[in-house]
Amino acid sequence: PAASPPQTYTVEMSESGYSPETLTIKAGDTVTFINAGNQANWPATDTHPTHRLYPGSDKNKCGTSEQSGIFDACMGLMHDQQYSFTFTEKGNWEYHNHLRPVMKGTIIVE
Repeated sequence: PAASPPQTYTVEMSESGYSPETLTIKAGDTVTFINAGNQANWPATDTHPTHRLYPGSDKNKCGTSEQSGIFDACMGLMHDQQYSFTFTEKGNWEYHNHLRPVMKGTIIVE
């Protein structure tokens, strides 16, 4: 069977956390993080504060030509702002809110 076309999924961010907290997708799919809350939220791959868990990611790449290839919003997103990332690497990718690291979620890429 032909591979299904890439899908886009939404993760809603608010003061109470990420919803869904765990999301299973396929390699090539995109996740859009939307801030539904009133406080800034900065989704980024673990580990806090370096953001290096997802391959190739590093907080130091924020603001460089490599920023588009890292799982890091590189800024606090305000209400209704969003950040999208296309996952190409298979694995279990934990992430957190850089501004409030106790807020965590997982993207499982199959």
